[in-house]
Amino acid sequence: MNSTATIIEKRSQPAKLIALGVLLAWLPAHAAPIPADLTITANISYDTGFATNNSGASLSGTMSTIIGGAETASGFTNGAVTGSNPLAGNLTDTGDGIAIRDVMASAINNASTKAGVDVRLSLGNTSVTATYDVVLLFDSNNHVDVSGTDAYVHSEFTVDENGSEKFFTDIESDVVNGDQLNGISQGTFGAPTTDSAAEILNITLGPGATVIIDGDWTMKLESLAANSGANGDFSGTMTVFFAGTKEADTDSDGFTDYEEAIAGTSSSNSNDFFRVNIDQQGSDVILTWPSLSNRAYSVFSRPNLLTGAWNPTETGLPATPPMNTYIVDPLSQFFYLTVEFPVH
Repeated sequence: MNSTATIIEKRSQPAKLIALGVLLAWLPAHAAPIPADLTITANISYDTGFATNNSGASLSGTMSTIIGGAETASGFTNGAVTGSNPLAGNLTDTGDGIAIRDVMASAINNASTKAGVDVRLSLGNTSVTATYDVVLLFDSNNHVDVSGTDAYVHSEFTVDENGSEKFFTDIESDVVNGDQLNGISQGTFGAPTTDSAAEILNITLGPGATVIIDGDWTMKLESLAANSGANGDFSGTMTVFFAGTKEADTDSDGFTDYEEAIAGTSSSNSNDFFRVNIDQQGSDVILTWPSLSNRAYSVFSRPNLLTGAWNPTETGLPATPPMNTYIVDPLSQFFYLTVEFPVH
């Protein structure tokens, strides 16, 4: 797993992405309904049998389901849960899923604590004829650090598809035995260790097919000396980025439904597609386009619209939602943009 910025999908349509002297009103990103014969059931539970805590340690956070864009959360603190446990329901729209948020943990002066959360997405295609594409997005921020003469903290989140590992973040900070980042020794002892990742999983479900996605998060902290301490924090989400047929073009605007999901435009509105506005202010040529988080943009140009290579003007531009602005030299050029997703 690449724990830094990871480019999973790139989509470009030069003919559509070229615009000149047009004032545009940008529409926001749109959630799309999950097809009626595609079921995705979410379940998330705090493992009360795994959790332990003693004096001098604390561990708290929230777990939630996101259904129809609405988030239902339960809190957990030092082994106790406030709210429903488990949380479960059928997802209805893209953007729905599960989340573990705002975990904060510490152990000092001969104290220890641990906690775990189990998650599951059950996918099923009840159609006897249709095949569906489902794209899941995993986004996580994982951090641990220790101090003193003897302390450690370990935080891990793994995701399996039908028993086969597809995603993981696994970090450890240990004063005595050394630090680990996704199974690789860092050559340090007790240093702050961080792993942030955004990755996607592509799933194809034929007629009658089912898929089980299981996730498991655990965090363990222990301070083994009076002058030592351990800290950890974690947040992670597993959401439905796309559900449908990738190559379909529902609104007949020349972009597939999946390309529109990447760009953040509506697949049911033919007037809403990814485009760039080109304007001139004084001696500056200014490109503007709508942008979303977790994306990066690249600008290409060439002097002739129909022939010649598209030359990279700028690549990997970070998103500055809701709009990106880029100034280019005042040359006679045609431009197009590509969108990269996800980036963290």
